[in-house]
Amino acid sequence: MNPTPNMLVVDDEPDNRLILESYLQGVGYEVETARHGEEAWFKLIAAPNRYDIVLLDWMMPGQSGLEVLQQMQQHPQLRHVQVIMQTARARSEEIQKGIDAGAWYYLTKPFDEETLLAIVKTALTDRQNYLDMQYAVRDETGSLLVGNRFVIRTLEEAKNLAVLLARLCSDPERRGLGFLEILLNAIEHGNLGIGYEEKTRLLAAGGWEAEINRRLALPQYRRKMVEVLLERDLAGTLFLIKDQGQGFDWRKYVKFDPRRVTHTHGRGIAMAQYVSFDRLEYRGQGNAVALFVEKRR
Repeated sequence: MNPTPNMLVVDDEPDNRLILESYLQGVGYEVETARHGEEAWFKLIAAPNRYDIVLLDWMMPGQSGLEVLQQMQQHPQLRHVQVIMQTARARSEEIQKGIDAGAWYYLTKPFDEETLLAIVKTALTDRQNYLDMQYAVRDETGSLLVGNRFVIRTLEEAKNLAVLLARLCSDPERRGLGFLEILLNAIEHGNLGIGYEEKTRLLAAGGWEAEINRRLALPQYRRKMVEVLLERDLAGTLFLIKDQGQGFDWRKYVKFDPRRVTHTHGRGIAMAQYVSFDRLEYRGQGNAVALFVEKRR
C-alpha cells in the first residue's frame, strides 16, 4: 500500500466530490477526483497501482459506477483495488448486483463523516491484508510444511498458517485471504467468545487486537486451540477448521446482509465463500467449517 493511502473519488455531483475530498484529506489521505465513469477509467488504467481505494458513485450519466467496477474486475491489477460503492440503493437485490460485480463496501446516501471514515478504514485494512498475503505467498524463502493437521491459537499463528494453506492451493493469493478470515473468526468468535456487537465496539475504540491478546493470556482461554485438518483426493482438497467454542448462528453471515452494508465487519465469511473457495460449509453448531478447493484441471 502507498505510504499515504491514495483515494480516487468518482462522482458526477460537484458538491459530493468536495465533501468526500474534505473528509478524506482531513485525516491525511491523498485524494484525486473524477467527474464521471469515463474519466475514472482513464485514470485507473493510466496508473493501476496508484489507488488504494476507489469511492465510486453507482448512478452516473454515461458509464455507471457498476460498469466501471465490472471493468476493474477484468483487469489483473485493478481487480484487487478496494471499491466503496456510494449509493442510495440498499435493497437486497441491488446489493447482490454490486457483490456479483465485486463490491463489498457501501456508503448509503446520505452519509456522515464518521460512517465514511469507518468504512474507509475497514477497506484499507482489507487492502493491506491482501498486499501482505500477496507478498507472503510469493515469498519462496520460507520452508513449506506439508501435513494433514495443524493447531494454532494466536493471531500471528493464524496469519502464518493462512499463508501456508494458501500455498497448497491453486491461485494462492485469492485463497489466502479466505483462510485468514476463517481462522481469525475461529479464534476471536469461537475460542474467545467475542460477539458481533462487542467487536463493533472494540473496532470503533481501536482495541480489538489488544482485547484478543488480553483474553489469550487468561487461564480460561489459554488451552483453547483451533485445529485444521486436510483431506486430499482426486477432486481437490478439503480443509476442516474447528474451534473449541460453543458455535454461532453462521446462517446470518454466509450471505452479505444489506442491513449490514455500512458496518465495519461482518462480511468476511461471505467474502471467503464467494471469492476464495469453491465451497464453504458450516457443520454442527458452527464451530466447524469445511472449505473445499477443487483441483485445477
